[in-house]
Amino acid sequence: MATVELLATGTTAANSADFTIALGSTACIYAKPVTAETALGALTWEIQLMKKTGTDYYMVDSLSQSKPAVVIYGAGTFRVRRPVSTLSVGCDQET
Repeated sequence: MATVELLATGTTAANSADFTIALGSTACIYAKPVTAETALGALTWEIQLMKKTGTDYYMVDSLSQSKPAVVIYGAGTFRVRRPVSTLSVGCDQET
């Protein structure tokens, strides 16, 4: 498996760069805390799919305390949106 960092660890609100998943492919998206904790607190991170306009996105899934990882099925162009947090957390993708 190949691992790609989508968002470096941090506490500020941020959007990852767009990433593409090919038709028939999958990607595991997961939160990556700085500490040994796996907690995301009360945060909900949006996983978004780009609309045809190229500037707007639909929320298609999320990461949270109870769901720190998800599998996304292609095809599409996606991004991850991190809210402001007191916990320093990043996000990675494995394909």
